[in-house]
Amino acid sequence: MEDFRLTESQLATLKALHRTQRKRQLADRVKAIVLLGSGWSVAHIAQALLVDEKTIRLWHEKYQRGGENDPFYFVDACHPQFNSIPAYGWIRRGVDKELKANHGRQRVNINGAVDIDTMEIVTDFADSINSQSTIRLFQKLKARHPKAETIHVITDNAKYYKSQLAQESLKQKLSKIVIHFLPGYSPNLNLIERLWKFFKKKILYNKYYETFAEFSSACKGFFRCRTKYCAELRTLLTEKFQQYQAN
Repeated sequence: MEDFRLTESQLATLKALHRTQRKRQLADRVKAIVLLGSGWSVAHIAQALLVDEKTIRLWHEKYQRGGENDPFYFVDACHPQFNSIPAYGWIRRGVDKELKANHGRQRVNINGAVDIDTMEIVTDFADSINSQSTIRLFQKLKARHPKAETIHVITDNAKYYKSQLAQESLKQKLSKIVIHFLPGYSPNLNLIERLWKFFKKKILYNKYYETFAEFSSACKGFFRCRTKYCAELRTLLTEKFQQYQAN
């Protein structure tokens, strides 16, 4: 039997690519390669894809809105890198358009939450996304909703959301926060993914920043001036989830 195993670096790159895929077919292809590269058999991979579809449909049935003072936040992290990102755009015929490039590997790490009812966006900028930055984000959510009995947080299965330190904080000082973990490999169910895509379109695509300080300032500026994007975000952040049928 051929060995299709990939290195940890290759798997990490593919997993990051999977998170950006909005089309189910492309996401499934990347997922299949990740599983194959992790040592899964073809039969088990096929079974996993079908099981996920059933799990996602069950999650749709379970998803409900909270009470009047009980907000729902979609939570996830974003790691924009200090690089120019070419994207589509209009260019007059016969005119050359250049996009300067830089080669920095520095990143801005953002742990974020969005309430799609109020368009409230809460962020925590950190040196790295870990248990401590997650707890800080949850503390900010708690402070914004003193009258809430429960603050619902919908997120993926990243390890910093499930860490022992984070879980202990949720049991003690952050007990009003309840986390609902999404099914695996289902970024389409986390509406904050649409916010990150919109953020990149406005701040990163076809943009050049001379220094990392300018780049970091632009990223933070998006969230300071987010009210000007409310109309666009309101049409984007709707509870119209993509649903799929097993073949």
